[in-house]
Amino acid sequence: MADYFTTPKKNWVPSDGIGDEDLNRIEANIDATRYGARRGLTGFGFRVDNTGGTGYDGSIVVFAGSGFSNNGVPFYKSAAHIKNLNTWAAGNGAAYGGMASAVTVAANTWYYIFIITNPTDGTTEVIFDDNTSGSNISDASYTEKRCVGAFKTRAAGDQGSFDLCEMYSTDGQNVVINPDSMFTWRHLTFTNSGGINDAYQTITLQETSPAEGYALPGWDVMAQLNLEFTPHASATTNGIGLLSTYAGVFTTPGQLSGSPSYSGELVFRQNNQSVVKTYDFPFLVNSSGQLKLAMYEAVALGGAAKIAVRGYHYDRWAI
Repeated sequence: MADYFTTPKKNWVPSDGIGDEDLNRIEANIDATRYGARRGLTGFGFRVDNTGGTGYDGSIVVFAGSGFSNNGVPFYKSAAHIKNLNTWAAGNGAAYGGMASAVTVAANTWYYIFIITNPTDGTTEVIFDDNTSGSNISDASYTEKRCVGAFKTRAAGDQGSFDLCEMYSTDGQNVVINPDSMFTWRHLTFTNSGGINDAYQTITLQETSPAEGYALPGWDVMAQLNLEFTPHASATTNGIGLLSTYAGVFTTPGQLSGSPSYSGELVFRQNNQSVVKTYDFPFLVNSSGQLKLAMYEAVALGGAAKIAVRGYHYDRWAI
């Protein structure tokens, strides 16, 4: 089995002979491509740990998997790989750093996990960047890369680095987040007012007070959201609407409370005063963590929509 890809010979002429070296190269490339194509069966899941080992506040574990680099070079990673948040150094284990050298590690910040590959011998490594395209990754040997996940830091730990938000993935694409790890309070709160009542406004899933950063990584993702809707105590007719801002696909309705029905991609209505209701649903959120929200209360204002991010799904092969 070959787990790396050799540049094919493309300048054959009739007088060329085919020897065992040629056949081995061809069979090796077939085998490498086969392993790379197993991405539907074996993916790069990950987990994060707040205790990465003695002297380290956090570590990221990237599971085994296979796939293709951005340039289509197949690679195969047969074992899990562990890195801490210090400057990148080749090696597998909690003592080895994973952050690209040009990147500054900060609290409440998203970082992106890349598999990098040496196309000459097929060796793979793990490196982190604060840029979704991996623009800070540069190595003379590991010239191929593919982003396979993301993680978020929390506040500084007690060993000179940062703790990590609690999250894990089973396949690298479906990520589960512990909202208590993301924010001081589980939800982000948006309060109804004259500006938002019956009119869609752009909101950002970001905690600003205290400043705990964005709730989602800088990709377009199918987020799993949890909504807690608390109407004003005097309101008799209540409603809330959500609208995706992805790629400007939807035209924003003039108002939420239309006739004969409310207008929105997702609409939640209730006629009970002061009754708190919760909803759980998937929703496409753009790379800026934005969506449109409108609330409607016919009698009084002051209700609140509380949104928590439970996790997200993203297409690893489209980023």
